Amino acid sequence: MNVLEVEKNADYYRSVFFLGETDLQTIREAGELIQDQQAQIFENLYVWMRRQPYYSRYYTEEVFSAIQASEGTFWEDAVSGLVDGDFIERQRFFGVIFADTGIPYEAYMGFMHYYYRLLLDALAVLGYDSPMLIRAFKNLIMLIMSIVNEGYHAASHEVVRKKSEALQAMSTPIAQLWDGIILLPIVGFVDSMRASSMMNEVLHYVAKEQSKILILDIRGVAAMDTAVANYLLKIVKAARLMGCRAFLSGISPSVAETIVDLGVDIGELHTGSSMQDVLAQALRLRGLGVVAQAG
Repeated sequence: MNVLEVEKNADYYRSVFFLGETDLQTIREAGELIQDQQAQIFENLYVWMRRQPYYSRYYTEEVFSAIQASEGTFWEDAVSGLVDGDFIERQRFFGVIFADTGIPYEAYMGFMHYYYRLLLDALAVLGYDSPMLIRAFKNLIMLIMSIVNEGYHAASHEVVRKKSEALQAMSTPIAQLWDGIILLPIVGFVDSMRASSMMNEVLHYVAKEQSKILILDIRGVAAMDTAVANYLLKIVKAARLMGCRAFLSGISPSVAETIVDLGVDIGELHTGSSMQDVLAQALRLRGLGVVAQAG
């Protein structure tokens, strides 16, 4: 079975990171020995965070407040020896929260490693530093960091998705100019992906608003390859099939050459020297009711 198909539950993580019941029991017993040192360990952790030369700027007062409010949870996760479903979800949640606050994963990792170092140092002072104990704690922190990393990735993917949607919306700024007349100004670099996205957005808009005339203003496009030119022509033809007549305005010499090289029947295209010229044509058509015969 592909590992990606495996349900990543508590059993999965305990198995992958070699945390058997004996290891977890060892952690529980160790936690009981240093229970009274919880406050001092966190105080030492905060001192280190404030003096840390690389990531101290990310450890803001808001971060300190959040950690202080969750001290009990951090402590129990470290020394209770309990790795269950709630534990797994909690670590993912920590990853999402710290990612949302803008803390780099490496800064979170440094904080966690030093925290566990303080735990082990406290146990070593008591003479409780067997190889089995050290191995169990190292496996636990590796497990935690792995799950936290998943939370970071989930948060990062969500940010990328939202930015992509925002950029897509910005790259297809459809405007309603008049009743039944819409404008799509196209500015900047246009590749096949953006052209395909524009086509989908425009056709959905035409269907939703029952638009009768579409003006594609391409004066902001200095050049385009044949693939992109083909997409624009597909938009024109697809709009026509939906009862919407399309116009091209602002065609540059280089774009005109590309269209000619495609061998397109120029008679199929409605063009104008400027957007104003095309708009005037569109308004005349609307006034005469010619658009109803589109196609």
